[in-house]
Amino acid sequence: DQLEASSGRQGVPLQLQLNDNQQNAMVRGNTLSGPSTTGNNMISDQAFGNMSGIATVIQNTGNQVVIQDSTQVNILINR
Repeated sequence: DQLEASSGRQGVPLQLQLNDNQQNAMVRGNTLSGPSTTGNNMISDQAFGNMSGIATVIQNTGNQVVIQDSTQVNILINR
C-alpha cells in the first residue's frame, strides 16, 4: 500500500541525456614487408579477479589496424 503511489515512476522527474561519440580513424597507404609476426591474443581466466568498476578490453592480433574505443558512463544522482 505504501508504494502504490510510486508505481510506474509516478512523481519521479524524468532526466534525458544525449551522448554523442564520433571516431574517424583511417589506415591508408601502409606497406607491410618482410616477415610479419603477431602474438597470441589471450586473456587469462583470472584477469578480472580483483577488478571493480567497468572493465574494457581491446585486443588486436593483426598488423596495421586502427582500434578505436569509447566508453561513456552517465551517473545522475537526485537529492
